[in-house]
Amino acid sequence: MSFWLHSSPIQPWLFSTRRLSRRRVSRPAPRVLTLSMHSSFATCSTRQTALIIGATGQVGQHLLRELLASSHFTRVTEAGRRVTPANKLPSAATSKLEQVVIDFENTEGLKQILSKEKQDVVFITLGTKAKLAGSPANFEKIDREYVVNAAKAARSTDPEHRQRIVYCSSGMSNPSSSALYIRSKGLTEKALADLGYSDCIIFNPGMLQNLHRDYSHTLETILSRIASFLSYFTWRLGIDVDALAKSMRIAGEFGTGALPFVAEASEKSWGGATFTTVGNRGAVRLSREPL
Repeated sequence: MSFWLHSSPIQPWLFSTRRLSRRRVSRPAPRVLTLSMHSSFATCSTRQTALIIGATGQVGQHLLRELLASSHFTRVTEAGRRVTPANKLPSAATSKLEQVVIDFENTEGLKQILSKEKQDVVFITLGTKAKLAGSPANFEKIDREYVVNAAKAARSTDPEHRQRIVYCSSGMSNPSSSALYIRSKGLTEKALADLGYSDCIIFNPGMLQNLHRDYSHTLETILSRIASFLSYFTWRLGIDVDALAKSMRIAGEFGTGALPFVAEASEKSWGGATFTTVGNRGAVRLSREPL
């Protein structure tokens, strides 16, 4: 079985979904958080360890470089079905990088590997596309089950150890949607929030731009270019993958309680535990901060 790590499928980003999503799901509107520059636990002043799952994907490869270049993280663990080849790593990366190959099907082995070290921040950029997965069932296994199982395995059992999880989702995620991709992302968000991490931050980007793939999709390419052009007039439609990676790294360092105001973070819930969400515009603005 082969699959691709996080990639954005064709989605109608050019249309407003706020009113539609409220009709689908009966829930209060997201509450905008009042954020300070001081976190309730680990802030940017405290050095931490990081785990990244999905580092060979479109967003993940940029995020791995961000983490390795950050002095905030003393150790970075890359875990996945395959890991980044040595010739694609920054020259100074080996001193704080550990790479482990994992089998997502083996839940017991997954827990033994991912819980061996107490990771302070868990980053997940793992995902796929229904077409590449081969079937709806296989898509949901990769896009949701693998993600949730990995996050569960990395969750510390030490009640004194406060952990943060940062996940790359989709801008139109909705667990009640009839669309497979959108529903899967929404269900994944709910499951991750319910795992009990001290801080759960989920990014909901628009159309991913400046992708470098080994395959092409005509309609997706056209939509990406349209979104890229319209991004000159609005920050709500799309985002470069490197900018998204930088924003995720900043969120991992600062946490919900210390996120800069430009992130426009809000509190959200899908009927379970609440989590922090950062939309496309907030991610773009956050990536432009000199952090």
